[in-house]
Amino acid sequence: SSSRDGGDSWSRPRRVNDDRGRQHQFSATVAAGPHGAVVVGFYDMRARCPSDAAILPDHRGDAGTCLGLTLQPFREQRRGLHPTRGNVLVSRHLWDPYQPGGTRNGVSQLPCEDPMPQCDDIFLGDYFSMQISKSRVSVLSASTHPRSGLSDDTGRPLHYQQQLLTVIGRKALRLALG
Repeated sequence: SSSRDGGDSWSRPRRVNDDRGRQHQFSATVAAGPHGAVVVGFYDMRARCPSDAAILPDHRGDAGTCLGLTLQPFREQRRGLHPTRGNVLVSRHLWDPYQPGGTRNGVSQLPCEDPMPQCDDIFLGDYFSMQISKSRVSVLSASTHPRSGLSDDTGRPLHYQQQLLTVIGRKALRLALG
């Protein structure tokens, strides 16, 4: 929804994800920039997990488990926001929110919301922000894809949640000036 009168009235809500609601998308962030650029960024679970060392073996090939960063660009025009293109998956690597799955010195490394023997709720880093300049869109989000340099008790690499900066040119989102 958008408002043109300081929040006194709002436009009809509109769907941002273009998969017709069959998968999970969440933790949206919104940014506005020069010349009517508006971008909504969100975590997206529609793609299958890849088969690489950053993904737990049990999750490789799974649908609805791994996360990617997706952007939906809009241009503000006289009659409201208009998409400039469909959703754009901008993550170079999908990531596994259940990483790190191993133990270190016998202690689980999984980021749980509550410190309990069974982890019922995974904590996803909530540092998610976006800025739009004249030439690019910069998004700070979480990922477990980069390896940490530490190993678990079995010698496998640990993949902790880390903050990643993703930068994409406005031209790729059809938001170029001019």
